[in-house]
Amino acid sequence: MVSLKYDNLTIARGIGLRTAAVYLAYMYAEMQLKYSDASPVAATDGKVLHINPKFYNAPGVTPQHVLFVLCHEVLHAWLMHPKRRKRYETSKLGPDGKRFNRKRWAMSIDYLVNAILIHDKIGEMPVGEWEGLYDRKFTHTMTVEEIYVALETDEEEEEDEED
Repeated sequence: MVSLKYDNLTIARGIGLRTAAVYLAYMYAEMQLKYSDASPVAATDGKVLHINPKFYNAPGVTPQHVLFVLCHEVLHAWLMHPKRRKRYETSKLGPDGKRFNRKRWAMSIDYLVNAILIHDKIGEMPVGEWEGLYDRKFTHTMTVEEIYVALETDEEEEEDEED
């Protein structure tokens, strides 16, 4: 059994999900929980929630940070991001009609999920080495596809500035 400092995981799962994120609690309850160091913090395939104990035991990590991360992963499943990614991988075309870029897709998803959690005031995004992607220009009302296209535009602008 993994020992978690301050029992952050239990607090976030028990109290946080039932109060701050009740709409995600049911989906979380249906997911299988596994401890793994495959990801620096956490990851999901839509069915299994992989949790890295190193994050949850890190100094400065609070139950509110854990709640944010748990809800972040559950939102990926709720919004069917793994299934939607497979659709783009199969077609090899991204939302912009060009070759699918898996890294840009992952970034787009994280920007959207974090914007939703921050807007809904669910938990608190970890800071420092654990900080996730967030930019105010990507709002909770956007789709991951809109963000994907916007990130391509940002990349093109950065390339123009380097010339």
